[in-house]
Amino acid sequence: MSFLSATHMTGGYGGADILHDCSITVERGEIAVIVGPNGAGKSTAMKAVFGMLNLRKGTVTIDGDDITALSPQERVHKGMGFVPQTHNIFPTMSVEENLEMGAFTRTDAEIAETMEQVYELFPAVREKRHQNAGELSGGQRQQVAVGRALMTRPKLLMLDEPTAGVSPIVMGELFDRIIEVARSGISILMVEQNARQALEIADKGYVLVQGRNAYTDTGQALLDDPDVRRTFLGG
Repeated sequence: MSFLSATHMTGGYGGADILHDCSITVERGEIAVIVGPNGAGKSTAMKAVFGMLNLRKGTVTIDGDDITALSPQERVHKGMGFVPQTHNIFPTMSVEENLEMGAFTRTDAEIAETMEQVYELFPAVREKRHQNAGELSGGQRQQVAVGRALMTRPKLLMLDEPTAGVSPIVMGELFDRIIEVARSGISILMVEQNARQALEIADKGYVLVQGRNAYTDTGQALLDDPDVRRTFLGG
């Protein structure tokens, strides 16, 4: 069984289903990317994995444990970390206070060690640690948001559009850091509008269309697929 296995997910926010028999799996230390056109259900699939969407059908397991009935808070205790696209920092709190909030549920004495790891991963976060997070640039705020999620010591880190609204240079830097996180053994599940760049770093890619799996393959295989290139990557 895969480390994360979300299979046959079917459901939505009201009466109509947005996801239709959608399945997502991620192995340990793997980067899995969900791409597709606007309205394809990408973020909805991510929220379903995190327990923010009631499923009519489907099962979600992590590390062999069935967590389908668990709340998002309970899934954090099971090893999930989630970074939403917006409203993902506390803007009136300092950077360091934001990171401390990420460790709020922890009971161990190694919080300072994890914070140092975040600072090593994101030197700009260390430099700005005493500033209010709301004063930072868009890219720096995203680093703080990812850092706060890492403070929970997740086994699976989920990122919803982490490069939205940042420059190409900052996007490349964020992707480099995401690769470093995966190399440490943490699994990554990421939704991205910048499909081509995301698939370049992906071990596995999912192309969703209208809430269904349209294509599933390695990132490179999807980049090389002429149908995927023509339809979703601009040729």
